[in-house]
Amino acid sequence: DGRSFVKFVVHEGEPTVVSALNFVWPGPVDPDVRKSVEAAAEFHQGEPFEIAKYNATLGSLRFALLTQGFPLADVSGTAQVDRIQHVARCTFNLIPGPRARIGDVRFEGLVAVPEDLVRREVEFILGEPDSPARVAQMENAVKGLQVFRWVSAVPATEVVDGKTTILIRVSEADPHSIRIGVELEVDTVRWQEQVRAGYTHTNVFGELTRLDLQTVLGWAQLPNPWDTNLHGPVVLIRPELTKKGLLERHLMWSLAPQYKLDLEEGYQFYSVGDRFGVSRWFMGMFRLGLNHTVDYVNFFNLSPELDVNSSLLGLDFRDPYLLSVIESQAAAYFVDSITQPRNGVIVEGSFGVAASQI
Repeated sequence: DGRSFVKFVVHEGEPTVVSALNFVWPGPVDPDVRKSVEAAAEFHQGEPFEIAKYNATLGSLRFALLTQGFPLADVSGTAQVDRIQHVARCTFNLIPGPRARIGDVRFEGLVAVPEDLVRREVEFILGEPDSPARVAQMENAVKGLQVFRWVSAVPATEVVDGKTTILIRVSEADPHSIRIGVELEVDTVRWQEQVRAGYTHTNVFGELTRLDLQTVLGWAQLPNPWDTNLHGPVVLIRPELTKKGLLERHLMWSLAPQYKLDLEEGYQFYSVGDRFGVSRWFMGMFRLGLNHTVDYVNFFNLSPELDVNSSLLGLDFRDPYLLSVIESQAAAYFVDSITQPRNGVIVEGSFGVAASQI
């Protein structure tokens, strides 16, 4: 039938084991550093020798040195395999280089974004021991500004007087973005057709002030288009300005005035209000905030059943009314990434005090 069969016969033989595992250092090394680095080896004496683990050990040892604050560390090795005795003698040469701390940061690619405001985000790491984790932390802190297409922190290539300079390359994103959508909301007691538009400017005035403008323009029918008891326009205009660094460099301030026109069963209303708040991060995991919200609400086109002049019970709400709310917030982020969390838990709590008057 034109087919052929190939049979492979494999004789594994005796496994090759690691008979000797030597770590060669160029001179005296801190015992704690030596113990920690050597513990990063992927295999140990007496275990089977594998090329993959040997190569992985080269990387693990170098990474351990980098973590200990040796940014110029170099690791090389040799493996002598005796195919007759089935043993391997492995030697790793570790050259730590000078130990260093992060002394400065340099930016490349900034155009419209002011360098001093970006530098604020990473200054807390200056003076700390150089390590891959801290370099990644600097990169994530700059990404958190949300004004760059991409951010890349380049590890140091030299040490001067025990200090390194980290290069952070960035590519600025377009500060303008627009989102427009058409929506149909259907409920048992309400239909609503609307256009929703959003505009964002991430660098207003060239000072990293962010503007988020939300607008909604629509028409609602209660309960539905073919059996309408009440219908009318729906409008929402809400610009929000956020700015970091006023009074204290880590404080985040927000201001969000709002105008709303809407309707509910038996009445229509409009409201004018504002939300003013400030928040701050602590230890990169905890956030505290304080907000003050004020809303003026006025009702019109009241149903006769609710009108105080024709109802025996009168209004069960004030018309108009002014509502003032002070709210404190606390949140803890136990997540893998603050800016784009994928795994973890976020715990939030709030406490508010409200007052209302005509």
